[in-house]
Amino acid sequence: MRPSARLLIVLLGSAILILALQLLASQDENFKNSLDFLIWVAMSILVVCVLIDAILTKKTPILSIERHLPEHFSVGKAHAITLSLVPPKKTKKPIKAILHDYYPPHWQVDQTALHVDVLPQRGLKTSYQATPLQRGDAIFGDIQYSTFSPLGLWENHRRIQAETTVKVLPDFSKILGANLLGMQKWLELMGAKRIRRHGQGQDFHQLRDYAEGDDVRNMDWKATSKMQKPIIRTYQEERDQQLIFLLDCGRNMRSMSGDLSHFDHALNAMLLLSYTALKHGDAVGLMTFNHPQMRYMPPHKGTNHLQRLINCVYDIEPTQMAADYETAINQLLQRQQRRALVIVLTQLDQENNEHLLAQLQRLKKRCAVLIASLKQTERSHIAQEPLQNLQNAHTYLGAQIYDMQEQQLLKQLSAQRVLHLNVTPQQMSTALINQYLELKRHGSW
Repeated sequence: MRPSARLLIVLLGSAILILALQLLASQDENFKNSLDFLIWVAMSILVVCVLIDAILTKKTPILSIERHLPEHFSVGKAHAITLSLVPPKKTKKPIKAILHDYYPPHWQVDQTALHVDVLPQRGLKTSYQATPLQRGDAIFGDIQYSTFSPLGLWENHRRIQAETTVKVLPDFSKILGANLLGMQKWLELMGAKRIRRHGQGQDFHQLRDYAEGDDVRNMDWKATSKMQKPIIRTYQEERDQQLIFLLDCGRNMRSMSGDLSHFDHALNAMLLLSYTALKHGDAVGLMTFNHPQMRYMPPHKGTNHLQRLINCVYDIEPTQMAADYETAINQLLQRQQRRALVIVLTQLDQENNEHLLAQLQRLKKRCAVLIASLKQTERSHIAQEPLQNLQNAHTYLGAQIYDMQEQQLLKQLSAQRVLHLNVTPQQMSTALINQYLELKRHGSW
């Protein structure tokens, strides 16, 4: 219990009034004696009121409060946090209170203090909007509320233990809200190409009558002879392939592009492609590298597996570690015995090209490989800025040298027939999905 702002104002006002009256009565001794008596009586009454109000404050009913949280939190999205307040059964008067919920640090909320009137027998539900600003685990602390004495001279503070840890996941409302968009329509909106698969290595689907335009190479001559009419064999995509992501969590992925780091752009692209591949019947797995605690998720099928993938990496942040492709590929080869398409999500580092190329050749002997590199967008801005001083010239020259080394590495990847993408972070999701569908069409792994 502590004095309220009202009590402090009353005391301050009384002190100022007494001082002013004392100054006015300083010339008249009789008036001064009468004034002193009146001040003594008034202050005695004030002290009695304050004490009685303090005693009544301790009898304020204790509220029961529960916090209700959404099932999922998505970074950057506002969520409603609901608080349920229940007064004791014997309460007869409404209870005025101010609520303070200890939400996670660095979250944005629309109001920090909730002023409520809790009705007897009915209670109250109130809510506020909270927006998480980063992925990972977040902690809601205790709930504190303040009630006031009948005269409002005292505040009574109580704290309710309600610590809760929640997961803040990437915002995938566009794909998890499958009721809004069909899969193919969603892919088209993302800019992915709608293509059919060609070539051999497909799974047999069914026999049907030949139609104009069908490839005669798919003619089933045995069935044609038996049915006395042209019969064609149709195929469907293989639904038993595996896709594994190698996700770089090193220092190069700390670069920013817009409001997100390169790592967050890579993470979003990985999960979007995972959803696409799972919808196509493929098994998807992942492994992180350049991270103190390597995360590994073996390939599994089914769209329900997407939630397991998200839970595996939702709290990872890029580290200060340098790229170590050799260790990553060693760990992957120990765990992955079956041929798969391995997508390395990284940012190419020109410091050790030979090391990277050698490790990719090792991986190519067992798996199909796709290097998906996020291009640094800052260099394009540097090339457009005027050279006004020596520092600008050094920055421009450094960017040009980096570009030349990057192009040389891309040429070496092409020469060694290593599939690669080198696009801006904003383009990565669409580019990856298109490349995956292209590989599916040609049966390239």
